[in-house]
Order: sequence, then C-alpha cells, then structure tokens
Amino acid sequence: MMGTRTGDLDTGVAFYLLQSQKLSPKEFSHLLNHESGLLGISETSADMRALMNDEYSDSRTAEAIELFCYLPKKWIGSFAAALGGCMYWCFQKALVSTLRKYEVKYMMYLSF
Repeated sequence: MMGTRTGDLDTGVAFYLLQSQKLSPKEFSHLLNHESGLLGISETSADMRALMNDEYSDSRTAEAIELFCYLPKKWIGSFAAALGGCMYWCFQKALVSTLRKYEVKYMMYLSF
C-alpha cells in the first residue's frame, strides 16, 4: 500500500467508479494517484507517522494501519509460493525505522 496510490485495484471497481461518479479520465487518474492508499482509507493523512498518532482515536486510521500491515503478507506469501519458499526477509531501513512500533504486528502477519 502506498501513501496516496491505490496499489491493487480490480478492474470492475475502476469501471464502477468511472460510471457511478461520472469521472473524467483526468479526475479518475487524480483519484487513483493522489486520493487513494493510506490517505483514501484513513481520510486524514498519507503519512504513517501521523496515522500512528491517531490509531486509537480514529477507526478509519486504525483500519488503514491494519491493512498496511496485512498487505505484505499477501504479497510475500504469493512470491514465496511462486518461488517454492524463502529463507530470509529483508525490509527497507526507512520502513523499519518508521514502523518500529508495528514490528511485532507486521511480523505476526508474515508467519505461516
């Protein structure tokens, strides 16, 4: 999941949004690239540091964080299955230092 971009998007959802919201291609592109991701779910911020401060007082923020921690399991599990397993995990330093508070939750999602 990204700060303001959608990541995975079912084509049926894209078609539905274009029709039901009567979005122009430019508006649709803006929605997918600038109003989605963490910002779209939390409706407050695309910055995890800001979201972590509101996790317990805002249910949408809590949902955004929960989904952020779940999605790596989905992707890593998919890659591990395709590769026949894996022996090590490696995370980007900026991600780990920002999310130290969620390290246990993040790693629990990665258990098999």
